[in-house]
Amino acid sequence: MKRKRLDFARHKEIGLYLYRLNDEIGELLCEVSNAEGRNARITQNLEKIYQTIFKIRSQMENILFRDYPNQADIFIYYPGSSRNEMTVFEDFINSLHFD
Repeated sequence: MKRKRLDFARHKEIGLYLYRLNDEIGELLCEVSNAEGRNARITQNLEKIYQTIFKIRSQMENILFRDYPNQADIFIYYPGSSRNEMTVFEDFINSLHFD
């Protein structure tokens, strides 16, 4: 059976959803880890969820680049690494004078 690929717009929606989910789980993981300790079962379970979501994002990004090589962009599944942050960093580097 021929696979039905996700359309590009759906990748954008999924990317944003997974980014937000990963962020929420990360915040919860920090809070619970601080309250219950790093070795607590609940902390370890949240860490597994956090790592699994990260792996899913990576796998989805691979699918995106496979199916849409000319449109794909790393910021679809990792929007937290915003272009504005990159521009600020690039501007900073360009402002340095190495005379």
